[in-house]
Amino acid sequence: MNPLFSELDRAAVAEGRRRREAALDQVASGTPPGWRGWAEFAVQYVARHRERFTTDAVWSMLDYWDILAPIEPRAMGPVMRAAASYGWCESTGDWEQSSRPLNHRRPVTVYRSLLWEGRP
Repeated sequence: MNPLFSELDRAAVAEGRRRREAALDQVASGTPPGWRGWAEFAVQYVARHRERFTTDAVWSMLDYWDILAPIEPRAMGPVMRAAASYGWCESTGDWEQSSRPLNHRRPVTVYRSLLWEGRP
């Protein structure tokens, strides 16, 4: 394989996907009981009230409701993936800098709500 075109290495791409799935499963299994239900409720709530959003808004709702964050901050990944599979939202392909201090302004995915009812 030509190292300048490593993205064409099908075996490496497949292995990357397999490892991503394994990591998401591992993260999801390490969340406290009940947390995922609250997180999914927060995604639904945000998606009903905002046309576009990031996980910053979801974390903000959980903080507002005094739901303790899991030790593993990547736990939101499986939640957002599930929300997309439920038809609640979809990735826009856009990114914006996170407003959460914990995230150090790293880029986060912007989602389009599929539940938004046209009001703030």
